[in-house]
Amino acid sequence: MQRLIARGANVNVVEHGGNNCLHLALKRENNFHSEVEHMTMLDQYLKDLKLGKKQRYSGVVVACYLAHHGANFYCKNKIGRTPLDLIEKENLKKTLKTLFSPQCVFCEDEVATETFFPCKHLSLCKKCCPPKIPKQCLKCGQNITSKNSLEGPKWSKPEIQMLAEPPGE
Repeated sequence: MQRLIARGANVNVVEHGGNNCLHLALKRENNFHSEVEHMTMLDQYLKDLKLGKKQRYSGVVVACYLAHHGANFYCKNKIGRTPLDLIEKENLKKTLKTLFSPQCVFCEDEVATETFFPCKHLSLCKKCCPPKIPKQCLKCGQNITSKNSLEGPKWSKPEIQMLAEPPGE
């Protein structure tokens, strides 16, 4: 997974049921296994989520890693469920909503629709995003090279549209 992300894999691609990688990670009953080096980022999520070390490779921790790389916790699948809907523990769900908030960081009223690269933070709504790309991300301060709106083109074939449009509508 880490290698795919490093090579630019789109973490918001959805499968036939409209599920993104977060839906799939959270549905997984067994822990994930790491074949690469120790990732300290996972330890930080354990701490933030108040989970024990045995849950280091659990679906929710892996989902946090994926969300950090741009995956959307607010993507609705074909039956209208978001990855957050799959989490039964309300305190954990609340923490995830705080860690991965979808609101515009400027007005805090609208849903953030503008993703900035290379950091992949979803941070501004269409209304607050200036026509010219900001120099730095408002969340992490990293220099921005490009941006993408969650509102994609409309395609005639639904199966093409499902893959061409980022989820979250």
